[in-house]
Amino acid sequence: MLIIKTRERILHCLLELAAEKGLGNVSLSMVAEKVGIRKATLFSHFESKDDMIQSLYVYLREQAQKNRDASIDYDKLVQGKTAEQVLTEVVTNYKNMNAQKDIANFYKLIYSEMAINPSAAMIMLIETESMLQQTKNLFAAMKKNGLLNFEGKDIDLASTLFCLTIHELMNIGMYRELNDMKDNEEEIQKFIVSFCGLYA
Repeated sequence: MLIIKTRERILHCLLELAAEKGLGNVSLSMVAEKVGIRKATLFSHFESKDDMIQSLYVYLREQAQKNRDASIDYDKLVQGKTAEQVLTEVVTNYKNMNAQKDIANFYKLIYSEMAINPSAAMIMLIETESMLQQTKNLFAAMKKNGLLNFEGKDIDLASTLFCLTIHELMNIGMYRELNDMKDNEEEIQKFIVSFCGLYA
């Protein structure tokens, strides 16, 4: 139990330091000093700084999802709803999860570092691939339950179109928020309505 607590403290200190100094400027010595342990002790929990960054991503994702069922029953999720209701609910849940303070701060750091830090780029790749797979699973259930029609159309291409467009619209929302501008909820909803019309 003590190991888990120490590991969590290390991850929280990494996040705090990264928010203050930038992920690339945080050293293992800084993390150890903030936690109040020797630098060598870090290596009993993590193999490297990159491992620590990857572990922080996994930890924050687990914390963000801890109140949700880990395995989604997509057939149950779509029952009794329209395509627009399902997609709006899924996008809203994803946005709410990413809006949680620690995960939001982590993503701001990752976005600022991903062009120069391979670990940050890998986290974004993992997140994007996970989103794509979940969207494909959702669309398969929506097709099976008659909510979306992919006859003569590529369901994988539709999943990619939806997933990456929503992801980019959410990024635009984050940029707008950082500049104290009105959110882009209407744009997201218009896209969902248009998408549902395309695959009705």
